Amino acid sequence: MQETSFLVMTDLHADVMPDGVARAKIIADAAVEQKVDFMIQLGDMQYPDQTFLEKHCPEGLPVMREKRPWAVGRDDEKFAIRTLLSQTGIPLHSVVGNHDLHVCDKATLCRYWNLPAAYYAFVEHGIRFLVLDTNYIRMDNGLQDIACGNSSGKGDARLRFLPDAQIRWLDDQLKASAEPCILLSHASLADPLSGIHEQEKVHAVLQKYGHEKVWLAMNGHGHVDGLRTVNGIPFWDVNSASYHSTGKRYPCIRYSRKLCEAYQKLPFTAPYAAPLYAIVHIRKDGICIQGRQSAFVGPSPQALGVPEDENDYPPTAGIADRWLPFHTASEDV
Repeated sequence: MQETSFLVMTDLHADVMPDGVARAKIIADAAVEQKVDFMIQLGDMQYPDQTFLEKHCPEGLPVMREKRPWAVGRDDEKFAIRTLLSQTGIPLHSVVGNHDLHVCDKATLCRYWNLPAAYYAFVEHGIRFLVLDTNYIRMDNGLQDIACGNSSGKGDARLRFLPDAQIRWLDDQLKASAEPCILLSHASLADPLSGIHEQEKVHAVLQKYGHEKVWLAMNGHGHVDGLRTVNGIPFWDVNSASYHSTGKRYPCIRYSRKLCEAYQKLPFTAPYAAPLYAIVHIRKDGICIQGRQSAFVGPSPQALGVPEDENDYPPTAGIADRWLPFHTASEDV
């Protein structure tokens, strides 16, 4: 294993935020300034632009026009964000997020972000990263891929599963890997509220290998910052680059009404004034996480009355600094 550093970000939601390009530029500039070896984005960055859909997934176009799941017509912003990330010259590894699949299927999204598959493995600096796909719906006849907005209206109990075949793949990868491993997923593998269902299947596999083989698991999706350990393995919820979701029960006009009309999901968010990301340093004796602090634009979720039990961790406009040593295993929480 070589010492290395990488930037991790998640849940930019360029289709929701009016300043997605500005946020992406700050993140891209930070990756260059910090001289990281690679970048990771944990999903929900943006769904493909209309030009891409016309060529690769035309069946997604009527879904975009009919359902309008998020703001549409932001193709110039999407082009700009992809260009900013590409121009860094730093490799980017991506995870499939549920909102990325509003207007396309997984094959199209993989083509969009140059992924070999929706779940896959890659090795960087002597560390094997195992990328999982948590985007499945429980149907009466089994699990089904999320695609083209088919998750809309499905209750929480039907969303966020890992198929048995993917769990077997995880087991096989861990067994065969000569390198230490880090797990990447969009939904958490450990959180009780916004994580995957049937977590015990995954933890039964991970328990066989322990912290010596699985150094860390990282996820997005929850728009919170927090860390818990299970069987000595740290599971880190990486906060959104853009906002905490407050939902339709707690609307708040924080920007001009004209802007909120153009970005229709904006009133149901508590945006961060500055984008959040973290720089992760893998060292010989542990993992150093350098987070970033911001502030809410307008009232916090707590000030709006969002109940504490609606989130895995208390909403915060930041990512905390953390030190995860290799020589000791944290007590399970």
